[in-house]
Amino acid sequence: MIFKWHPQIADRPGPRYLAIVDLLADAIADGNLRSGDRLPTHRALAARLGVTVTTVTRAYDEAERRGLVIAEVGRGTFVRESAEDSVEASLGAAPPAQAFVNMAFDRPSPAGPAAKAMTRHTAEFAATGNVALLPGDTSNAQASHREAGAEWIARRIGRAADPARVLVAAGTQNAILLAIAAVAGSGDTMLVETLTSYGTRTAAGILGVRLAGVRTDGEGMLPEALEAAIRRRKPKAVFLTPTFHMPTTATMSPERRSRIVEVCRRHGMPIVEEDCYGFLDDAAVPIAALAPERTVHFVSLSKSVSSALPVAYVHAPTKAVDRALAAMRATTYSTMPLACEIATRMIRSGDALAAANWYRDTARRRAALAGPLLETENADMNPGALHLWLHLPERWPCDEFAEAARLQGVGVLSSRAFSLDGSPEPNAVRVCFSAPDSDAEVRAGFERLAELLAGGGGRADTRPKRRRRR
Repeated sequence: MIFKWHPQIADRPGPRYLAIVDLLADAIADGNLRSGDRLPTHRALAARLGVTVTTVTRAYDEAERRGLVIAEVGRGTFVRESAEDSVEASLGAAPPAQAFVNMAFDRPSPAGPAAKAMTRHTAEFAATGNVALLPGDTSNAQASHREAGAEWIARRIGRAADPARVLVAAGTQNAILLAIAAVAGSGDTMLVETLTSYGTRTAAGILGVRLAGVRTDGEGMLPEALEAAIRRRKPKAVFLTPTFHMPTTATMSPERRSRIVEVCRRHGMPIVEEDCYGFLDDAAVPIAALAPERTVHFVSLSKSVSSALPVAYVHAPTKAVDRALAAMRATTYSTMPLACEIATRMIRSGDALAAANWYRDTARRRAALAGPLLETENADMNPGALHLWLHLPERWPCDEFAEAARLQGVGVLSSRAFSLDGSPEPNAVRVCFSAPDSDAEVRAGFERLAELLAGGGGRADTRPKRRRRR
């Protein structure tokens, strides 16, 4: 059999098995290996690389733990289909009788005020003739761009942010990677909520950071579970989303935040705080405001202003900045200068804040349209969130429901996208209502999902129904 992957590890430092895993991750990230590609057998790869079969077995086991591959008994080892791949593939053409409503992703709607403001700022900057003066050889933007990021962060943490400790990242995913790299490295363990975003799992996998789940409740991570996990796992850091957790919408109370900080301080534990949705709730005080000395905090304009503005800001303690900068130089090296300049102008003109406020008001208005769906089944949704977490009856396994929804012209995302490897997957789907252009589309999507649940599809259901609303 001919295999597509022919790695060379002779010049790679470190343990041989980790070199194999790193090359495999690179090949997948570069597109040289795609979902479903078959990898060489253990024996064939060992012979090619001049290593033992045990080394290859160890490498494949580690790659499977990171979610890069899947082993099938009697068939071989294959590149695993990512959650994003499966969702994108499922969002094919809807039945011709109805328009497709994409409720699988939480991207800001293009119908907001950000588009016109961005167009105006781009034209005004182009008219200055200074486009060629934007530096393209710096790994952390220019001072004015970092200062604007510090201004944006200061709105959230309620105090001045040091521009020297701000990194300008190329969007949310890059911010996640830089934030993790600031506190952990290959072989380290990081604690996360039991349900965690695909982006976090992917970034951790690329960095070789092991993720361990911590039990949660309706407010997010449990302090007592966190304490026990720190003692048992000996992690390097804790990664959490205290405001509008993805996908459950759980939001920590002030008391819960204080208790989490207390546990982390007691154990000297660094914290990574994803605060991309904090703009939706001004009353939710970020962890970074409570424990600035140990918190790597990041926000994203692509989540709060416009998906066409791939700029995020990471604010880290001084000791963590150099580690994050090293990761930046090894990945994107720099964020596109023009995007940084437009983001700076949006922030300083007040247009970014206006867009975020519009987006927040739109989310609250659209959440009220979920009534038909909430009346049909169990759903978790905190007021102000951009999505809801829909618990399904037993007759509707989440992957089957997502496919049935697609055939009804609605895209949703199953729990598989958020479950840690080896952890049980809850029977639920995430339903977002931010990306569609209009309220009418959102209402149509909710109605179709409610009809699907109320109908006779799915498997026979023997579970008594219970209703849960937040």
